[in-house]
Amino acid sequence: MYDFICKDQFDAKTGKVYKALTCCNDDEMAQRCKVKDANKVVWSVKATAAFNNEICVLLRNAIQNGKIHLLVDEQEAEEVLKDSYKGYAKLTPTDQARLKMAYAQTTMTMFELIKLEHEVRNGQIKVKELRNMRKDRYSSLAYNYWCVNQLELQLKPVNTTNWINDLIIKRAAYHGKKI
Repeated sequence: MYDFICKDQFDAKTGKVYKALTCCNDDEMAQRCKVKDANKVVWSVKATAAFNNEICVLLRNAIQNGKIHLLVDEQEAEEVLKDSYKGYAKLTPTDQARLKMAYAQTTMTMFELIKLEHEVRNGQIKVKELRNMRKDRYSSLAYNYWCVNQLELQLKPVNTTNWINDLIIKRAAYHGKKI
């Protein structure tokens, strides 16, 4: 998939060219893209046992601590949409269905999360789907939440001063003392 998207793509039906996408967090992956001005937006993930354990724990903690809030399920969506969108009742069934799709996906995600099993091997959590089930939505949610955390760490301002030193310096200055 990556090798496909790291090249400009031409859609013959629309005549539109889609710019290449390249990796933003892995130099080795980024070098595979030969398009100079490709958008650096792809996060490379190597799904090792340790990484899968990390995303599992991270996602579980985020849900438990209220850092992730999913939409209401599709049963409640109708009321939410009626309250949120003026004229919702007058929309075509197709347009109503488009608006409900995110809620349907949320319902399927919750169902998938509930149906997952896990086992611990060598201190690592391994998440498994039941027979004839999938874990695609779980993986997508967990990988994306991991990416959000990586961005959060990168974008967090670096505190270059120590607050206790600032307090001492300000207090000394207030009392006319030199430090």
